[in-house]
Amino acid sequence: MPGRTGTGRRTRAGRAWRRTLRKVRRTVARNSKVRKPAASRRSGSLASHFPDSALEPLDRVVVVAIHAGRNVGRDIVAQFGDSTVTVLSARPRATWTLADYGARHMVTKSMGDLNWHLRKIGPVDAIIDVSKDPAYPAASVWDSLFLHLRNGGVYAVRQPDRPARADVEFAQRLARAAIAANDAPAAFNSAVSGVNFVDGWTVITKRGNHYLRMRDAHVDRMLPTRRSNATVELLRRMPAGELVSRATVTSHRSGVPIGHLDLVLPYPAMNLRHYTGKVAVAGHSLLYADGVILPESFRHHLARGGLRNSKLVRVDRQFSIVPDRLRPTRTLPGDYYFLDCPFPGHFGHMTTEALSRLWGWREAKERFPDLKAIFHIRWPNERPPTMEKALFRAYGILDEDIVCLDQPVFVESIVGVTPMFHNQVPHYVHPQLRGVWQTISDNLAKPPAKPTPRLFVSRRPSRNRSCRNAPQVEALFAEYGFTIVYPEDWSMPEQAGLFRDAEVVAGFVGSGMFNILYATKLRQLILLGHEAYTARNEYLFAAVLGGAVDYFWSTPDKHHPPGRWSNEAFVSDWEFDFERNEAELRSLLDRL
Repeated sequence: MPGRTGTGRRTRAGRAWRRTLRKVRRTVARNSKVRKPAASRRSGSLASHFPDSALEPLDRVVVVAIHAGRNVGRDIVAQFGDSTVTVLSARPRATWTLADYGARHMVTKSMGDLNWHLRKIGPVDAIIDVSKDPAYPAASVWDSLFLHLRNGGVYAVRQPDRPARADVEFAQRLARAAIAANDAPAAFNSAVSGVNFVDGWTVITKRGNHYLRMRDAHVDRMLPTRRSNATVELLRRMPAGELVSRATVTSHRSGVPIGHLDLVLPYPAMNLRHYTGKVAVAGHSLLYADGVILPESFRHHLARGGLRNSKLVRVDRQFSIVPDRLRPTRTLPGDYYFLDCPFPGHFGHMTTEALSRLWGWREAKERFPDLKAIFHIRWPNERPPTMEKALFRAYGILDEDIVCLDQPVFVESIVGVTPMFHNQVPHYVHPQLRGVWQTISDNLAKPPAKPTPRLFVSRRPSRNRSCRNAPQVEALFAEYGFTIVYPEDWSMPEQAGLFRDAEVVAGFVGSGMFNILYATKLRQLILLGHEAYTARNEYLFAAVLGGAVDYFWSTPDKHHPPGRWSNEAFVSDWEFDFERNEAELRSLLDRL
């Protein structure tokens, strides 16, 4: 048997396997990574080789037995009679009489199924891989499942009798992981704290706390069954549906295809949730509990590229590490409503990401009369949160119910919601968001000294999307009676007043145009941008508000690489292309 005196078949892979194991043992021993078996466990059992760091007894054990032999899974289960054992196998009806040992059986027919079950019960104490299915090589199963273990948990996999090249490479990977564990704290390999080769088994010890990133659609099913110090109660769910855009869109000539201006925008169910327990409100929209990153942390919670929060250390497709600086040291008593923004103080992100969470405030306030709205500002030395407070007050939140933080804290009760605005593929906006905007506009707007039915929203030179011939563009719109405005020059009430009664709004794409959320009479929106600007925020606003939308495109200084997206191109400088666009733009302005 590999790993012992017996050599098995005299094959090239077998000789490579033996050389690898000898090298691994020497290397691991030299780095003090081999742990002695726990003397308190039964001699001769697999559990007797588990390191001292494992719990006594193990509470949650998972046996991965895809197409294993008839008695293999049962024999392993019998060694963990004091534990809660879950067997994952492809057999719809296991023949191992698992009920005799108090184990439960779950059918798994793919790697996705394996992960699904572990997401629901993790973090677990031990994973035992006894599968003999070549479609599930040991290295692939380990890659996919290892981080589902708790800190100090153990992963055991049989050493093959007839090792293949993949098995040798797996052993080499484990050796490298054991050596590199202290050198690469953000890497997957840093989760390996020990590797032990003994009695036909490879036993790997995990270290570190890894947080499962939870999707909005899964948290209500997964959090209650996971090992966590937090609970969730679904207070309300509004059904999924689709918004048929109230805007008519014309995308004028461009040098590249322009997409994501869909007439029909499906939106998911909207959920109002109450979390209790020890929940960290860490800033930059990060909300987490023991072992899980809660879905409110992800502004693009449906993003096809996976869930992302810039403050997390991403380890793999499912798990992240929370940096030490984002771990709270104090707890706030009371009930809270989560209104954090991933980019504090940024008007564009506030209007799309924080305001889209306001829809559940009133219902939550009725249920929890002492509820406070909670959010972070940048730290240290951030300006006062004047903008946030003005917007929240306009929605009806009293000053005494607004809590502003500059450090992470724990709370024991917090309400979160599904956002009504998703400015990433798949784009969506919920039709009820218009009522939130209307309330803010009604309560915030200060009417201008004279009517401004036509506005041109300009942008000063900056690091992002500077239009070099902006003065010539402004002059063209001034010729047609537009008032040229720079929104940052006006107070929040004045901005709301300017846009509230505007009928025609034109301007350079970007957050300045998001002021149209205050508009109540909008009939025409004119957007000037370059072809590498892929955001569709302005269209999403218009899809709810209604009116005609005309895009005029120009060439950016930098383009997206073929088949890829580039932030450098997205924020590229540019010039408005008069040769391409002036005739059609003037024709449109003549008709207004």
